[in-house]
Amino acid sequence: MSGLGAFPLRLRGRVREGFGRAPWAAVMLLLTLGTGAAQERPAITPTRDVDVIYRVPQPNAAAASRALEQRMRYTAASRRQRVDPPTPGLYVIMDFAAHRMSTVRPGERMALDMPTPADAGASIASFTRKGEARVAGVDCTIWLTQDAVGAATEVCFTSDGVMLRAAGAGRLLLEATSVRYETQDAALFVVPGGFKHITAPAR
Repeated sequence: MSGLGAFPLRLRGRVREGFGRAPWAAVMLLLTLGTGAAQERPAITPTRDVDVIYRVPQPNAAAASRALEQRMRYTAASRRQRVDPPTPGLYVIMDFAAHRMSTVRPGERMALDMPTPADAGASIASFTRKGEARVAGVDCTIWLTQDAVGAATEVCFTSDGVMLRAAGAGRLLLEATSVRYETQDAALFVVPGGFKHITAPAR
């Protein structure tokens, strides 16, 4: 069945809320950097299987003392990425080869499928190398670029395309606390059988 009408009200808003502002910004950054033009720029998609745990600081002072946790896993065989946000009850699978994204809600046995831009990288003005860093025991290069809405964003990518840190608007968005390079189970990157699929209209 297609269309958003059968999906829970304000699903897109709920997806965003499920991630929270900071992690959602980082996810959208990964989706919109793309491959771009031939210029000095980092690899922004992992080249091998990896499992990363991120610390996601809270933007308001009341919650600043309790950082949340987000998990990102990537399988190189199918070029798919799975992001489990701090809020339980949903996860996102991104298929970079097919330019598709599925937001999965296991409790409702439902998935919202939508396209991701195939050429979004063309809108990114540039990358500027800023230096080197070491995050969670792994070396990375700091780059200054822009997020999906054109705001200055600083990201730190490993040489094999793993984002270890992202910061913007004067604050840390997320930072890796654990990086494990190990073979990922292919089943983690597929919507479970029997789930209802809703296709978001193209925009």
